[in-house]
Amino acid sequence: MFKVIIITLLGAAVIFAIAFRIFLDLDIPLPSSAPTRISIPQGAIEKPVMITPEEAIAEAHKVPGFENGDVLEVQALLNEKGEIQYWLVKTRNGTVTVSAEPPPPKIVIPPNTKIEPAMITALEAARRVHEIKGYENEEILEVFGLVDENGNLQYWSVKTSKGFVTIEARQ
Repeated sequence: MFKVIIITLLGAAVIFAIAFRIFLDLDIPLPSSAPTRISIPQGAIEKPVMITPEEAIAEAHKVPGFENGDVLEVQALLNEKGEIQYWLVKTRNGTVTVSAEPPPPKIVIPPNTKIEPAMITALEAARRVHEIKGYENEEILEVFGLVDENGNLQYWSVKTSKGFVTIEARQ
């Protein structure tokens, strides 16, 4: 009976050791014991369209050498108007500064498009979409130039996560 108990315990220990070794080989980062501290100065102005601290962390993890860095703190850096301009992502590997502005949208214009000087730009069309009720905080994914049969730019089609909004190119 004593031998059966010893053999059972040894077998359980071997299985536990194998499972533990497999877990170590998976290279799964262990969760941090404390949540990431997010530091935003009192009175800071958040822009209607900006990336979140969590998105800043994701951007920082794209930087070579910071892919697996434990984030210690995310700190907002303000411009002269008191608006959040950058996120300072502090990790055990160092610090990464990430712009709070979302990346500019992809702009697609057909070749040989004729654009008159008095027309608005694609970025201005994207800004105007943010003035539309319900689209104030929508991420701009792409901006397409729509032309007539003669190749003259007529409209900007602005793609958001809600769908497309068309803005006239002429002012």
